[in-house]
Amino acid sequence: MKQLTKGQKISIKLKQRLQDPIYKKKFIESLKKRESHLHTEEYKKYMSDVRKKWWKDIKENHPKKYKQIITKMGLASKGRNKGLIGPLSKAWRGGTFVIKRSGYVYIYRPEHPFSRRNSSGGGGYILEHRWVMEQKLGRYLTINEEVHHINGVKGDNRIENLELVVKKFHFGEIECPYCQKKFKVK
Repeated sequence: MKQLTKGQKISIKLKQRLQDPIYKKKFIESLKKRESHLHTEEYKKYMSDVRKKWWKDIKENHPKKYKQIITKMGLASKGRNKGLIGPLSKAWRGGTFVIKRSGYVYIYRPEHPFSRRNSSGGGGYILEHRWVMEQKLGRYLTINEEVHHINGVKGDNRIENLELVVKKFHFGEIECPYCQKKFKVK
């Protein structure tokens, strides 16, 4: 028979105690009381300062350890081109690049729900003209919506040069259900 560790014994005992509804209620209340200070703005600011201080200390005084931590967190590239990626990289150019063949401009927005990092594991980039249109509309574009460049220059992403069109239809006009503006349909 396998010997249980101290942690396993405590876990089993806690599970047995949590079967009792009175104990469970007291246990949850004590957890809430203990964790209530964690959600105050004062504590969040304090922890933010602690983290900044820790990162600064690691980066300045322990560069090898810093590089190991960054690599573990997935913020450093692996394989042949070892080094930092994204804003931490020496090759960082502000988060934009142009695909020469197509002429489209991509921008770095890893938090965007349709960025390459979120959908197919790429680098967190989205098409700039779609992002500009989303900022104007105040919502994310759907999959069946496209952004058309009026003058045909795909690198010209001024809002005056962009118009929203919907796939699967041939050029016509529809009204947006959100903002009641009229758009061309492709």
